[in-house]
Amino acid sequence: MGHPADIRSVLHTVAHALGVQATPEQWLSGLPFDVNGQTFSLQQPPGDGATGMIVLRSELGTVPQDAQLQVCEMLLRSNALSAGSLGPVAGMQLDGPGLVMDMPLPIAELSADVLYGVLDRMAESAAVWKATQGFTRAQGGTAMAPSAPATLAPAPASR
Repeated sequence: MGHPADIRSVLHTVAHALGVQATPEQWLSGLPFDVNGQTFSLQQPPGDGATGMIVLRSELGTVPQDAQLQVCEMLLRSNALSAGSLGPVAGMQLDGPGLVMDMPLPIAELSADVLYGVLDRMAESAAVWKATQGFTRAQGGTAMAPSAPATLAPAPASR
């Protein structure tokens, strides 16, 4: 599927800001990359590519066989709570027991600031998910509060 030149520029800017050594073409081909210790990839939506969307995927880990029913029920509840929020949805991979968080993004409206902010917030959400074994509540029992939108800034030397 072909992508507008603008998305390549957006991906290049974000990769540079994050200190990721990957080309836009590598990201568009699904090459995994890390943000704040969380693995991400860009996925093509199903179909002929006419949707004008790209999906940002975050890998959350593998669900043990004996916990799959409980996790599936939790995912349904989590997605019901976030319905209408235009945020990421959690689910299981179609071809295995991997847990993923997907965020569809419209290519025509995608800017470097938007992508950078989505990556930052998804990495934060994934860290909370993993720390609480997948539940949508923070460790102290309080509901997760959305963080302020991130803005694109040069990557610190420590990244």
